[in-house]
Amino acid sequence: MIAILIATAATSITLTEALADNRTYVYDDVIAPQVIQDDHGFLWPKMHVFAGRTYDGANVNPNRTKPWLTNGGLDNVRHTGKRILWIPEGTKIKLRTRRAVFPRSRKSVRRTYGWFPNGSLVAEFLYHDGRLFEIRSRKKTDGTWAEDEQITYFRPPGYQSVNNCVDCHRDIGGHAAGWAATVSGLERDGPKAFTPFVVGNGVRPVIRDDVKHLVEWE
Repeated sequence: MIAILIATAATSITLTEALADNRTYVYDDVIAPQVIQDDHGFLWPKMHVFAGRTYDGANVNPNRTKPWLTNGGLDNVRHTGKRILWIPEGTKIKLRTRRAVFPRSRKSVRRTYGWFPNGSLVAEFLYHDGRLFEIRSRKKTDGTWAEDEQITYFRPPGYQSVNNCVDCHRDIGGHAAGWAATVSGLERDGPKAFTPFVVGNGVRPVIRDDVKHLVEWE
């Protein structure tokens, strides 16, 4: 259980309140494995290797490269984490499948996107050897995800500071222009770690039972 009493600045709900709300979804990579989408909209595990396919000599899965391999600044840090997602009561994360064209490559692809409701709050609790060393939280307001509110208790060996977190979160899906797969996540600027789908090798998007109360298809 996450036990921390701290409020995020300028939000309509504090982190403390979100942690106390039984509607808050608490998860990690075991409970909610991250998935990626290929050019046809099929889903794969986040670290899937698309054999025999390259782009400009790079691995065709951007999630296997920096800056998307790990959370910001943690490439060389031994760590574990817990995450939470809170959305306002009476709202849902909207899902829609559509075709998109990447401006640089002019490649047309099929993607399933998601839109989090205004007021959504996400947070990540990072641990090193069982000790909480950092909390990162973000909120969506007026259609925009804010820069992370970051609270650091100590810096474990290998930790490197990042200038900002938005750059890595920005344009999810668009990051994959010319690649064979997306960066994990649903929404531009949104949380990369949360995807509501059943993980599989080349499967169509199917919502997991544990998050059906949070999402809906448009």
